[in-house]
Amino acid sequence: FKDYITHSLLHDHHYSDAFDLALRVKMMRDAPDASGVKEYLFRRHFSWLPVRNLDRLKQTVWTDKRGIVICTGDTYFRLTVHLIKQLRYHGCMLPVAVFHAGSDDLSTKRQRYFNRLMHNVRTVDIRRAVRRVNISGWDMKPFALLLSPFQETLLMDADVVLFKDPSMLFSDPGYASTGALFFKDRQLFPGDKKEFFRKYFLFPHSIRMQSNAMYTGQANHVQESGMVVVDKLRHVYGLLMVCLLNMPWQRNKGTVKDHVHGDKETFWMGLEMVGEPYDFMPFVPGSIGTANNPKDGNDNKERTTICGKLVHFTRRGELFWMNDSILKNKHHQAWFEPMNRYDYWGFGTHWTAFLCLVDAPLHPLTDEEKRVIEDIKALYHPGPDKFLLNL
Repeated sequence: FKDYITHSLLHDHHYSDAFDLALRVKMMRDAPDASGVKEYLFRRHFSWLPVRNLDRLKQTVWTDKRGIVICTGDTYFRLTVHLIKQLRYHGCMLPVAVFHAGSDDLSTKRQRYFNRLMHNVRTVDIRRAVRRVNISGWDMKPFALLLSPFQETLLMDADVVLFKDPSMLFSDPGYASTGALFFKDRQLFPGDKKEFFRKYFLFPHSIRMQSNAMYTGQANHVQESGMVVVDKLRHVYGLLMVCLLNMPWQRNKGTVKDHVHGDKETFWMGLEMVGEPYDFMPFVPGSIGTANNPKDGNDNKERTTICGKLVHFTRRGELFWMNDSILKNKHHQAWFEPMNRYDYWGFGTHWTAFLCLVDAPLHPLTDEEKRVIEDIKALYHPGPDKFLLNL
């Protein structure tokens, strides 16, 4: 390992080599302060940060204890407004930072709406926070997480629909023990990934990763990144690695991005690559929506096809949040766009290509869950807010 450090410092490697970058991040974390290694590696790989060292990041950027980050643009402006309204509806009054990629991404009028007309909300231009790197789209999320003003950050996609206050995750036992909490994706498309893990992850592979469905070949996806919670004081080096995995040049052939969908897997992978702990919520997602043939089969049990949206659960198995907005089609965001109907939810492993869960026991929504859904639908409409109606 000492020989590798010497070689690494003297002979620079291409940025797309995730294995090499992980070693460098670990070196930066573990090197004595007086050795000069931290300073060298920070200058070499993290000059895009708006600070000269990590201490300044902690002192001048992470100024608030807890908060929520949403990345958006004009395309998802209305969904972002809806999500913030949902947070307040559920009693979550945490500050919200809305990240965007400049006025070409989120118009000045819409930035002004967040900053002036929504309580405890501010906008942040990622292009001013990240220097000399063009960050946009999915790739923005880990950079917004790292550079948000909150030490403990809940990162959410703009199209999330909430059944409960998500700030409960800060009290989750998995988060308390590891400082990083993720949600699982559906376990689909099995395949052999042994060569991938040999190429990008240091040996010995952790017990945690060896139980991962992607590692065992059970699935091609593990993480759903619509909601991510991280304590950055505990995971600053892990988040630096996540950011490196989402740099623009990582879209080139022969990188980790060849094996994952967008940013999804890079959160747990970045932490895993530098040996930092994390936890997943125990359940894979289910489906919530309408049902066909509610009583099917010889045993007359309620087994059917449920089509709608992906739904995620609390640690106790309660409905928590769902993907893809309250609308029938989130890409058509008129203020009075048609909305889905939600009668049942189900949990299982057999899926069609169109988010339909097959042969799963039906669970009708409770009266309280139906009330929340109707309230959330009503929150989407601008109501008497004429300024919002014209945005």
